[in-house]
Amino acid sequence: MTEELLAYTRDLLAYGLTNKLVCEITGLGKNTVKDIDLERLKDKYTIDGKTVIKPERHARCLGIDEFKLHDGHRFATVIIDLDSGHILWLAHGKKKAVVYDFIKHVGLEWMDHVEAIACDMNSDYQEAFEEMCPGLQCVFDYFHIKKNFNDKVQGENNKKNEQRRLIAEGNEKIMSENKLLFTCELVLEKLTEAYKLTDEWEMANEIAEIMDICQDTKNKHLIWFSKLLDNHFDGIIAHATYRISSGKVEGINQKIKTVRRQGYGYPDDEYFFLKLFDASRKDYVRNVISPKLSD
Repeated sequence: MTEELLAYTRDLLAYGLTNKLVCEITGLGKNTVKDIDLERLKDKYTIDGKTVIKPERHARCLGIDEFKLHDGHRFATVIIDLDSGHILWLAHGKKKAVVYDFIKHVGLEWMDHVEAIACDMNSDYQEAFEEMCPGLQCVFDYFHIKKNFNDKVQGENNKKNEQRRLIAEGNEKIMSENKLLFTCELVLEKLTEAYKLTDEWEMANEIAEIMDICQDTKNKHLIWFSKLLDNHFDGIIAHATYRISSGKVEGINQKIKTVRRQGYGYPDDEYFFLKLFDASRKDYVRNVISPKLSD
């Protein structure tokens, strides 16, 4: 292979073209293109071909979430810089060890610049960050709180249409059950408004009121939700100060699915993770080894 063809292939891959398309353009075999791409990614994102480079800049807020690998029976964890959207860490599993390894990688001095991290209700993530970095604030966003609420009361919501039909027939018992549905809608409405607040004291009062409403219903699902809010109270009201969410992490999860689909699965996790690092960094910089097109 000539140096010009190698440089051209690397440029096509860096630009974001799929391996299959690069094969068609260059006439190279799929294994050759993969090897070129893997070498390019290692040059860019690792120190010695194995150790991932440290973050390019300090981060104020991080996001963390897990995603399914391959057939869905295994999980991996992704940690991103919420400001840049760059992936900072990818590792197998969704336990404390992932967080420990990330903090060891970036160092405690780097972590001193981090103020908050957006995460779901994974207690392992929260506990690991709080153990290693006591000053770090975990923030639980609206999306995950609402998801927990909807998942728990889903069975009752599924009765809604049937209840309305029976209400029209004058069934008193169903009228009472329908009142519970209206309460659920009230809770979601108040939760939405609470997450718009920018003062932690005001948000704390709103969340406390939601907890009281849930408790007063005597409904086991709403009582469970009240306890969920209570157990994660500090992380919920912290949203008023930090105004961060897992939205960018969810966006990364969608990008992960796209990259996996384009690569027809990527059974090689090392290669797959490096592709994800690359995909999260949008700006394209021409490879330094590439010859000038004008030559």
